[in-house]
Amino acid sequence: RSTNHLEDLYECDLNRTGGHVATTATSSSGNSSRPVSALHPNRSNNNSTTTTTTIDTTTTTRKVCAQLATEVDEAQIAGESLVNALSAAFVTKSYVDHATGQVKHRTKPYPDPQRRRRTEFLSHPEIRAETRQPSHEWIQAGSGRLGKLYLEILSCHDLPNTDVGESVGNLTDAFVSAVFEDAMVQTEVINDELSPHWLPWTKRAFVFGIMHPASMLYLGCFDYDLGLTEHEKIGRVAVNICNLQRDTEYTLRYGLYPSSNVTERKSNGTITIRIRVEYHDEKAMVLAALRPRPKFHVNVKREKSQEVLHYTCFGFYGDENETKFDLTVTRSYINEILEHKRLLGYAIVDTFSSLVFWRGQVRILGLWLPLHSLLFFVMAATLVERPQMLPAFSLLSVAWMFLALGTKRCQHPSPWHRCPSFWHFLEILQTGRSSLRMRRVAPMEGGQEAAVYEQYWKDRIEKDIDAATRRREEDELLMNLANENIQTKMKADNLIPIELLSRLGRYQGIIARYCRYARLFKIIATWEESILSFWITACFLVAGLFALLLDWGFILTWVGRIVVWCFLGPHMSIVDAYLQSKSQKDDKLLETAMEKFHQKSKRALERNQDATKLKDAKCLLFGPYITLVPNFNLSRHYDRPLPQSFARVYKKSAKDQNGDTTLKKSITMSKEYVPGQQFFGTMVPRPNDAAIKFEGQMDHLKDLAAATLKCMEEITEKRRRERLERYDSEQEAMLPHSLGYELITLGNSNASCLSSDSMGTTRMGSGVDGSLARHMDSATSASLEVNEEAQVAVLFIRRRNSSFVATNRSQSVRLGYELKPYNSDQNDEPWEHSIHLSNANM
Repeated sequence: RSTNHLEDLYECDLNRTGGHVATTATSSSGNSSRPVSALHPNRSNNNSTTTTTTIDTTTTTRKVCAQLATEVDEAQIAGESLVNALSAAFVTKSYVDHATGQVKHRTKPYPDPQRRRRTEFLSHPEIRAETRQPSHEWIQAGSGRLGKLYLEILSCHDLPNTDVGESVGNLTDAFVSAVFEDAMVQTEVINDELSPHWLPWTKRAFVFGIMHPASMLYLGCFDYDLGLTEHEKIGRVAVNICNLQRDTEYTLRYGLYPSSNVTERKSNGTITIRIRVEYHDEKAMVLAALRPRPKFHVNVKREKSQEVLHYTCFGFYGDENETKFDLTVTRSYINEILEHKRLLGYAIVDTFSSLVFWRGQVRILGLWLPLHSLLFFVMAATLVERPQMLPAFSLLSVAWMFLALGTKRCQHPSPWHRCPSFWHFLEILQTGRSSLRMRRVAPMEGGQEAAVYEQYWKDRIEKDIDAATRRREEDELLMNLANENIQTKMKADNLIPIELLSRLGRYQGIIARYCRYARLFKIIATWEESILSFWITACFLVAGLFALLLDWGFILTWVGRIVVWCFLGPHMSIVDAYLQSKSQKDDKLLETAMEKFHQKSKRALERNQDATKLKDAKCLLFGPYITLVPNFNLSRHYDRPLPQSFARVYKKSAKDQNGDTTLKKSITMSKEYVPGQQFFGTMVPRPNDAAIKFEGQMDHLKDLAAATLKCMEEITEKRRRERLERYDSEQEAMLPHSLGYELITLGNSNASCLSSDSMGTTRMGSGVDGSLARHMDSATSASLEVNEEAQVAVLFIRRRNSSFVATNRSQSVRLGYELKPYNSDQNDEPWEHSIHLSNANM
């Protein structure tokens, strides 16, 4: 039945022309007689008004924070559950439609408010048809602004029954939790259903803001339980969105597994979702991968909600088991290390055989060509003739290896195992937009070829394991036959020492860290993190091409000379003596070590204070229980879509009868939203919206401060000019402009003073020994003193007791001067003006 559901879903998408139909703003009223489900408290029976919005827009109604199903008061839910259980005994759960002969069941969790009578009872085909219809309302979540992730949780199938009383109809009360970056959302709870379908009018559609292009989407399915018991965990899945194509709507089916870290795991049913990714700027998306991945913490208000959140992100045997000893986890880690060793051996043997024997490696126009063997031959032949090219070829070989692994991944028979190629991201950087790699993926496309490929690897691994087991048994048999040990065997103590038990958890943590390193290398080498693999490949490729331009013979020769002469010469004995003498100064070394320790302690304390401040702010707003969302999917097993999945290009626009391009698909945003919990800022951590608002306010304040500073500078400059003009006018009035004196040097010991027209022309005699002063009495008396050794002439004017000092370095000196007024010693004396010139050319 579930397979038919996917096929019907695919056919409906192919034949659907209207897509998401945009409607105008409407007002819907609930019916008071409509039964209310006990476990969907987020739905209100009151009148609600919604406004239609296009893609990436929000409603004009006032937003309210959405409440998670696990955050609702359980006392209220228990009362409603009791009322519904009593009323269910007197209502019809299903009936047979005699017109069609189909069995119709009461719609769960509730019928469509707009079509209550028509959707109160639906048959299984009608439920599947309604499920694939567009969602009525979308809930916005998260704080990312790089793009949008559109998620619709459609259905689950073949879930196990985790409740007691299956014979009386008490089945799993299923709900799904989704975590992406800094937000967690949950669907409504569907009671007593092992294959629940979330219909378009229920809370199933969410729009997440994307902050980093390689973030993972985590989904978890649970059974809702009341009381002290936790919600039963059914299964989880991790969806890698960085491998999704733009403008493409994917309908994906995944298997639900309790854990992704243990060796043996069993599926607990399946989940079907509809997902689409859109980026505002694809080039900015690719460049955003160069930034460090932010840490995402999600807070909840209840402990049971925190268990749901943690399981959705990590599953069973998650991060808490790295230091807590568990035999199953330890055995899985050891088995994983052996598996990595086996796969590495396969990779080396297959790569060497393929390159040496010129086997087909790249498929071009249906033909498998040995292009890698050709490139390997050219590089090897060049390296033999020019061994100094080894550094450049080493860098290029790393890039070549990544390109070969990415090409092999893109040639996988299943479309759900493929990833964007290196040229895909390069095209985005060049043109700013990527081309569509595929137009449509049909159900079961490549499924048979992929099954054959997987079976080949399983048979190969089992064959090698059987061969290794047989060789080990033969070796043990030979050792027993050739046993020469005639010593009496002692009884061994089979008890595990207590001190060993206390250290097993630490040993398990060490093994877990090595496994995490191996997983990180694996997701990069296999292009699971395709955008990160692209940048690593690009860096090695650019470095290798640049290295080809360098003269490595010259570089290696001089590097070798520097190393030999600087670090291998006899002067190293002096360096050794210096280091030993320095190491003997224990007090100074201790002081230096303590100073470094204090610096590290200060930085550690600052980080701890920032973390404490962030924790307090998040706990105050979102709840006291915090979970770190993993930004890398470092799991042992990757979740791939099942072959029943399909995809098609999402057409957002169409042409009307007049030929104009109009919006064809539009979505209606709900008045509920889930706020993003990512905080920004160090001194005062704030949510994204508050941080953006604060940055806008700070920018406004900075502009205002700059404008104020500019106004103050203009006012200050204006006042300074006014003071200078007033000061110049006052000094100009005090200067003896009517005198018009000019000082002229006639020789080493000759000087003269020429008066203005009011004084007449007067000539003074020469100075004797550089110190003789001549006096002249007129309407204004003046005297001149010449110092021949210092080459300084001093002119005394008795009108205002002005003093002019000038250097006597030129044949003609004009007095250009700056006044410095000061009071005379005698009270009856007027102001005296002293003029000093240090340059005869002034």
